[in-house]
Amino acid sequence: MSEGRCSLTQLISLILLGILYLTKALIDNDFIAMILGLSLIFVGASLTLTIRIVSDSKAKRCMEIALLVASIGVIVYGYTASGTLILMIIASLIVAYIISGFIFSYLLPKIREEI
Repeated sequence: MSEGRCSLTQLISLILLGILYLTKALIDNDFIAMILGLSLIFVGASLTLTIRIVSDSKAKRCMEIALLVASIGVIVYGYTASGTLILMIIASLIVAYIISGFIFSYLLPKIREEI
């Protein structure tokens, strides 16, 4: 399978998984599944914009960032509203990844310049 078809299959699978979680949440009144489903939908939409749409417009970048912030916001809201351990772990991992990403994106160019 080509690289393009594989990534498209992964994106569609991610969005469909989010829709299934959201449907399960509505049927079972499960708050955690609703939070995870919404988050997966937002992340899938953001990845679709990032990978599939080839454009350097500011509107696309703003939309990508807004969808990622919405995904993180949904998880943080879910944790504060329910207090479940799994959402706390997911939220703390996301924050750790974001902080390490910013640190490495700042430090690695500085280190490479010195070498």
